[in-house]
Order: sequence, then structure tokens, then C-alpha cells
Amino acid sequence: MFAGYGGLTLAMAAESAPRHRMARAIGLVQTAQRLGPALGPVIGGVVAEMAGIRRAFFVTAGFYAVALAVVFLLYRDPVRRSPASRRRCRAAPASGSCSGRRGSR
Repeated sequence: MFAGYGGLTLAMAAESAPRHRMARAIGLVQTAQRLGPALGPVIGGVVAEMAGIRRAFFVTAGFYAVALAVVFLLYRDPVRRSPASRRRCRAAPASGSCSGRRGSR
């Protein structure tokens, strides 16, 4: 069910970030994807020791619910241009009518 989330999050970061900040956005996503499996068991063990194994799963579910709410509330899908509009922008990039970026491709 969640097998493609890694590639999806990278695509979301690349599409959402301005061109000059794309590398930073992708780097942050990759860092989070590597830190989760490294720190998750440690944090889960501490929570399980403090609150019990059953409650540790409820704490995890709470974190996932908060993350889901953040994505729904803060993420905005970028506006997509039609293929004809993209061809016009490639033909005359300095016109200024192509998403506000002059000369960027």
C-alpha cells in the first residue's frame, strides 16, 4: 500500500520547491527518509519502556495523524501548465508570461 512513498515524496519536493532551492528540498526529504529508520526504533524503545508496548503504538499513530494533517493543510499541489503553454514558454521564455520566471527552463 505504501510502497511508492519514497519516490512520491521526492517528486513532491522537486515539484514544490523553486528551482534554486530544489537540491535543498530533495536533501531534506532524503535526510528524513534515512533518519526515520535509524531513530525510530530507539525512540520507540524509550516510549515502550516509559509507557508500555501497547501505548507506544498509540503514540506512533498520533505522530502519523499529525503528519497526515500537516500534509493536508500545508501542501499545495503546483499548478500544471498545458502542453501548448509549455511549448510557447520554450519558444519565447523572455516574454514573462511563463509562470513568472523569465528565461528559466
